[in-house]
Amino acid sequence: MGEQGLSGSQGGLEWGGGAVVSTWKQLSQRMAALARTVRDRIRTALALEAGSGPLTQLLRACRTTLVHHLDGAGFADMYAQTITYGLLSARITDPTRPTTATLTAHLRTHPFLKELVEVDCAASGISQVVDLLDQVDVAAVIRDFGVRNPQEDPAIHFYEHFLTAYNKTRKVRRGVFYTPGPVVSAMVAAVDRLLRTEFGLSRGLADTTTWGAMAKRHAGLRIPNGTPPYQAFVQILDPATGTGTFLVETIDLIHKTMVNAWREQGHGEAAVKARWNAYVPKHLLPRLHGYELLMAPYAIAHFKISLKLHETGYLFQQNERARVYLTNGLKLPDDDEDRLTCDGQAALARETQAANHVKQHQRFTVVIGNPPYAGHSQNNQLAWIVEKVHDYRRGVPELSKPAQAKWLQDDYVKFIRFSEEKIINSGYGLLGLITNHGYLDNITFRGMRGHLLSTFSSLRVLDLHGNTKKRETAPDGSPDENVFDIQQGVAILLASRTWGKGRSVVFDELFGFRSHKRKALSAKLAAMEDWQPLIPRPGLLMLRPENSRRRREYETFIPLPAVMGVNGDPAPGIVTTHDDFAISWSPQDVIAKVEEFLETGSEAEARGRFRLCAQAQWNYTRAKTELQRSNWQNAMDVIAYRPFDRRWTVYNRHVAVHQRLRVTRHFRGHPNIGLCVGKAGQVVGAGAWNLISCTRHPVDLNYFYRGGACVFPLYLTSENNGEDAAVMPNGYSKINMDNGFPHGGGIKTTPEAVLGFIYAILHAPNYRSRYAEFLKVDFPRVPSTANPKLFTALARLGGDLMALHLLESPDVHPLITTYVGPPTIQVGRVGWLDGAVWLDAGKGGTRQGHRAKCPGTVGFHGVPENVWDFHVGGYQVCYKWLKDRKGRTLSEEDILHYQKIIVALNKTIHVVSRIDEVIGAHGGWPDAFQVVSGADGGAAPLAKFGSGIRRRGSSPMG
Repeated sequence: MGEQGLSGSQGGLEWGGGAVVSTWKQLSQRMAALARTVRDRIRTALALEAGSGPLTQLLRACRTTLVHHLDGAGFADMYAQTITYGLLSARITDPTRPTTATLTAHLRTHPFLKELVEVDCAASGISQVVDLLDQVDVAAVIRDFGVRNPQEDPAIHFYEHFLTAYNKTRKVRRGVFYTPGPVVSAMVAAVDRLLRTEFGLSRGLADTTTWGAMAKRHAGLRIPNGTPPYQAFVQILDPATGTGTFLVETIDLIHKTMVNAWREQGHGEAAVKARWNAYVPKHLLPRLHGYELLMAPYAIAHFKISLKLHETGYLFQQNERARVYLTNGLKLPDDDEDRLTCDGQAALARETQAANHVKQHQRFTVVIGNPPYAGHSQNNQLAWIVEKVHDYRRGVPELSKPAQAKWLQDDYVKFIRFSEEKIINSGYGLLGLITNHGYLDNITFRGMRGHLLSTFSSLRVLDLHGNTKKRETAPDGSPDENVFDIQQGVAILLASRTWGKGRSVVFDELFGFRSHKRKALSAKLAAMEDWQPLIPRPGLLMLRPENSRRRREYETFIPLPAVMGVNGDPAPGIVTTHDDFAISWSPQDVIAKVEEFLETGSEAEARGRFRLCAQAQWNYTRAKTELQRSNWQNAMDVIAYRPFDRRWTVYNRHVAVHQRLRVTRHFRGHPNIGLCVGKAGQVVGAGAWNLISCTRHPVDLNYFYRGGACVFPLYLTSENNGEDAAVMPNGYSKINMDNGFPHGGGIKTTPEAVLGFIYAILHAPNYRSRYAEFLKVDFPRVPSTANPKLFTALARLGGDLMALHLLESPDVHPLITTYVGPPTIQVGRVGWLDGAVWLDAGKGGTRQGHRAKCPGTVGFHGVPENVWDFHVGGYQVCYKWLKDRKGRTLSEEDILHYQKIIVALNKTIHVVSRIDEVIGAHGGWPDAFQVVSGADGGAAPLAKFGSGIRRRGSSPMG
């Protein structure tokens, strides 16, 4: 029971030293603790059964039908959640009952749940859960929930709080987050409205018009194969129903629709009730379906549907049930029920059989819900849906490799594709889903957008934003909150497929506080005719508005990969797969780590010392053998790990697994310089685009926040090492730059000057703001110029910036800060306050900008606020550099390095403002630049750089 004891009291359950449990937080913590007790006892019981017994049989049955890789620990976890929260849900459902013992009857109304609860309560610890719930003042707890969570159903939405306290990691991994009541009601109402307006069904979700009647009404409408003409057209599915929130709201709306209709026909209350009791078994339950993989939400869904129907005046008859099935909606039907019957699990076999029948034969025309979001999908073993998602990759060459299309395998994408397929199979229909909003504009999802546009006759998109990962704010800079307690922004998609030939896409969005969004959502969805029409532009097919005039202007510029494309497509940075082992602070640390690894006697020992790669791409035995044979010490070198943060690694695939040799080889052995540029600017936040830096070393993939740093080297080594190879004095043989840039080579220049020109452009504040929406989705484009004065001025300023960012400029002296503290200091809590960066900042402060609430005693004085706030690659540089060293002792060299960073950023702020001034003096955007035809980078062939490539032994470059 943990350190805090439980004791009964008349006012409720006592917490610790006599405090009564009367809040949701207290109850969720106690329920979670008891659930963990149940889980641990089930694990023990399974072990004692030694492969045979009722729990073992149930585990095998669940493994067969639900989760094929389910082990004993996972089963115990699933069982504990289901029983513990199922009892709590039953108690909340009817708080007037005197004890939970009588409420366990709720669990026995369904054959499969009956089997689950018939395990020995004493052995499992269920009796302690019953005792807790018998004593708690449920009414007081519900009142507390109502104060804190108005408009929310406690039995449903408390599950999210419970699961957080029980196992937050599992909640996140499974994407378990429940939909707020106002969001659900608004979405269900919107679907109901579209059925009336687009499909001509006057009663919306309650309408019972048959397929046959629809075919007579609409010429060309075809009834799906295997569907009887007498079946109702509106067939509803929630493919990941969770606790049944959308289904319960659908029942409520249908009930109101039918009651109003009967009353308008003149029927009295008794007749209305009688008609409703006839309608439910004939026209409601057969049309309402849900799939749910997790047992606990599945049980709650049955409770809530039963309660909702009871509230409407309907009581389940003996052989009736809600069509909510314990199954993975993404899993194809199979013959699991036959194997289960042989294993003695008849009830689960019947559940599986019923789910399989629906999957095989039912044609759905309404798919609604909030499917799970999980970037690391738990469903990648389901080959059929993985293959269906591949439809979103076709015609997009850069997504041909699995790693490049990783985010297309997010579970929410699978459920959108699944829902789309259901509507395609029916021929017509409507889906209403709230999901991660990444697919609206991310370049990875343009094939998905194209597929949706070809499937549906109309798309309505309401972006609710709230993406804390991207640090989204409202247009006026005020906070933007998510309607859920999650980091990903979300959007509602309403997609219709009708028999008409027209195509339409409309868009709207909501920013602001959560409370505002929830209140405004219903009105927003009720006025879809006022949303902004979109014509998705071929290519990216964005599902959000674009400034078309500005887009045309931007597309006259040349894509950076075309300007610096001699080396082929840019490669992302190195992925070591195990930075704990592969990345070090110094050459001495590298040697110590590799030698320690080579001394290990087993893989288990090695993994105990380092967090090593767990994927098949790296093998302990092979790595150890190859490193022992090789001269790995000669492969040690610097890696640009984060902005202004150089570390050390071993350029050997058994240490740094994915080396990106196509790019990294150009940075090793000879001095070089290159650009680090991000392709998808929207991933780092809503602030100004800043995915640009420069490097003289190979770069880590996560050099930028959330990864994606791609490298454009200026000089290239030759794969031909013979005497005939063209070689420059710096040891390279090629320049990675189109000879026609800028503007036909009419300006005599050098590769470094052109690189400086590009670097200046990409740092220009007005460039970043003017073209912000386009910088979000692809590599930047660079304008050309025929004006030698403009080119020279920008090239010089860009060169100054690169020297600052490499800390090679003489301008990093003198220092502008004073370090106050001992010669060496361990980094603690980092924060900025009143011009000082403290390494031991006082407690408190704000997450926004990492300000300190109270000063410390050790730190750097004289740090301007705009320098502290400066971002490169999505990182707040001055904070990030110190945060990554928390707990580490800074040397005198480290302290000096940090002070140089501060000077470099301070100078950068002045240089970038000068860049805007220079461009403004020459006509501003876009007049200062020569418009180049051939928007895809097709600048005319031009003269070679005058001092570019020389033969081996030639004189140095000018």
